Amino acid sequence: MKISLKKNALSIQIAFFVAILLIAHLILFAYYFDFHHENHKKIHSNVAQEVVNIIRVATFSPKRTIKPAIDAIKNPYLNVDLTDNPKFSPRYYGSNFTENIDLQKIRGDLTKYAAQEPQFITMSYLLDNGEWLNVKATLHPQIVTIRWILLAFEIINFLVILTYLLIIQHFRRPLLRLKTVAEKISIDSEPTMLPVAGPQIVQDLIISINKMQQRISNLLDQRKLTLAAMSHDLRTPITRLKLKADLIEDENKRSKFINDLNEIEEMINDTIMLTKQNYLAGQRMSMLDIVSLVKSICDDATDMEKPVNFSSSEQHQRIIGNPVTLKRAITNIINNSIKYGKTAHVNIRNKEQNVIITIEDEGPGLPEQELEKIFDPFYRLEPSRSKMTGGTGLGLAIAKSIVSNHNGTIEVANRDHGGLKIDIILPLS
Repeated sequence: MKISLKKNALSIQIAFFVAILLIAHLILFAYYFDFHHENHKKIHSNVAQEVVNIIRVATFSPKRTIKPAIDAIKNPYLNVDLTDNPKFSPRYYGSNFTENIDLQKIRGDLTKYAAQEPQFITMSYLLDNGEWLNVKATLHPQIVTIRWILLAFEIINFLVILTYLLIIQHFRRPLLRLKTVAEKISIDSEPTMLPVAGPQIVQDLIISINKMQQRISNLLDQRKLTLAAMSHDLRTPITRLKLKADLIEDENKRSKFINDLNEIEEMINDTIMLTKQNYLAGQRMSMLDIVSLVKSICDDATDMEKPVNFSSSEQHQRIIGNPVTLKRAITNIINNSIKYGKTAHVNIRNKEQNVIITIEDEGPGLPEQELEKIFDPFYRLEPSRSKMTGGTGLGLAIAKSIVSNHNGTIEVANRDHGGLKIDIILPLS
């Protein structure tokens, strides 16, 4: 059992989220720079003109109306007041102190100063009544506002991203634990109960997984007991029947009766063996030389005058496995090749990090649509189920189960010049 967290999908979502934020940034910055470059000169000139207008009003207004006129200025970006001493520089003097004061010169000076892009422009102007007119103008009130908006937007973006990542992490940690346990769930291991943590929906999922593990464990315990009972209860009456068969006087009938009992016993043994393979994964494994194991199987077959040929490109190849069950799997396939393909050619070679045991025969082969079916339980290459060919149809199913328990695979194909080729692929240690 495996649970995929879909990392690619999560990465796509995060990338999409970041792309939206970047687009929003680009729009704001594009507006900011467009406003900055296109309107600066106009803003500089307008601010300088406003300051000059204030000086003109204060200079040509009657003395008693200067103060009310200044107080009437409601521009939030202009700070104007009257003092006895100057507060800012540059300082300019009225017509009583210098002749032919040029207000346009003041405007030009302020415009040049504004081109240096300070945050404020300031000046003090000495009126004819001896008071100083002090002016402080915010140079780019709109730009300052936009800058604050951009800063606030950056802070909000940072908080949103941080919250998003924390939420993902809050979900991800318990899900990763769940994934690890789910991948380790096996019918030959004790259930690993997960601690209930994370958001409520994840907690509910963990509780369900824990209950599922317990149910699977209980069912497997019952299955083991059933297999043990079958192994004992079915063999006992068969043994009794064989003893009674020996009392049959007719030799022909006695032989047929005993052969039927042997066939039943073989089917029971193969069925129990196929089922028990589910419990052998990860048990009684050790380092073994697969070349020596396969060679011994072929030598035994040759000693029994079976048509088996063996070859190997390697002298020794070590894997982690169960020698008893692997011998059973390879023997089943070799016997199957001899039975239906006249002979078995066995070869061992390396490919990357795997060892490949190839078993070829010289039979007629199989239709392409039937190739994968030969590993199904009770499937037989010879469909008549004749007693001359024998077999229960479980040999290849048992072999595939054993190879799967060793983290291996079996591939089958028709040979170009006739016959079947079966590859047993096992990982090297």
